[in-house]
Amino acid sequence: MHHCPLPLAQLKTLFSYDIVDTFPRSVLHVPEAFDVVCVFVDFDNFNSFGKSLAGLAEELPKASTSGDYSARTSHRHWVVVDPDPNGVNCRWSSAIPANWYDPGVKLPLATIDQWPVVRTYKRNSVVTSNITPAGFAILLDTQNRPWLKVSTGPKDQICLVRANSRYVRPYQK
Repeated sequence: MHHCPLPLAQLKTLFSYDIVDTFPRSVLHVPEAFDVVCVFVDFDNFNSFGKSLAGLAEELPKASTSGDYSARTSHRHWVVVDPDPNGVNCRWSSAIPANWYDPGVKLPLATIDQWPVVRTYKRNSVVTSNITPAGFAILLDTQNRPWLKVSTGPKDQICLVRANSRYVRPYQK
């Protein structure tokens, strides 16, 4: 196993799980700022390699005994399980700037349960989590309760759903 650093553009690609263009028998070369593991792939034998990996499933996030999904996760697909016929509430504050993910942005107090409901998702709806900026789908409010960042549109538009097994569960697509 060789260690190599990745540039920010490559990290973004890896964290968002996009497929990078094929690099036949090559290694990504990048500045020393990041330390990650490089993987060498023989693309001539990729089909048999891919078939052997096909049986391996991604481990789904696990809820705590209280039902919370508070561990760091990059899992992207979640299904709404809230039995409420009105659906699960997704909240957002108009006080949050459009570039909420920038490190220098001043954010309001995370009293998310008091923020307005901007949309609802019906039971059995599949939602996609947003993992901007650091690769994680969960954030915590002022009471240390986890919330799932749900993608609602382009340019990292999101709303927040309580990350609890009463409302949502990870979904293997």
